Amino acid sequence: MLYFSGLSLFFGTILPGLSWLQYFSVPHYGFRALQHNELLGQNFCPDLNTAESNSCPNYVICTGEEFLRMQNIDLSPWGLWKNHVAMASMMIIFLTITFLQLLYFNKNNLGLGVRLKW
Repeated sequence: MLYFSGLSLFFGTILPGLSWLQYFSVPHYGFRALQHNELLGQNFCPDLNTAESNSCPNYVICTGEEFLRMQNIDLSPWGLWKNHVAMASMMIIFLTITFLQLLYFNKNNLGLGVRLKW
C-alpha cells in the first residue's frame, strides 16, 4: 500500500493502467499540498543565473516552480486547494461510514458471544 501512497514515487513513472490508484490515497493529496505550499516561490540558488542554466540540458533545479512543474503539480491557487478539498471530502466520507457502523453496533455483544452486565 505504501507503494501507491504518493510519498514513495512519482506517478508519471508507473504503468498508465495503475495511475488511477493515486486518487484513492490520502497521503498523495497531503504530500502534493505540502509540496505546493513549501516550494512555491522558493529560490534555492540566488547567485546562479537561471538564463544560462536553462540552456544546459543537465542544469540544476533552482526554483520551487521548476520542481513543481517536473512533478506535474498545478501552480495556481486551485492547485493547492483541490488537494485540501479532496482530503476533506475523503475525511467526511470515512467519518460518515464510521458513524453509520457505530450507530448499528450492538453495545451488549462483543462479537464473541460474551454479554456485559452493567
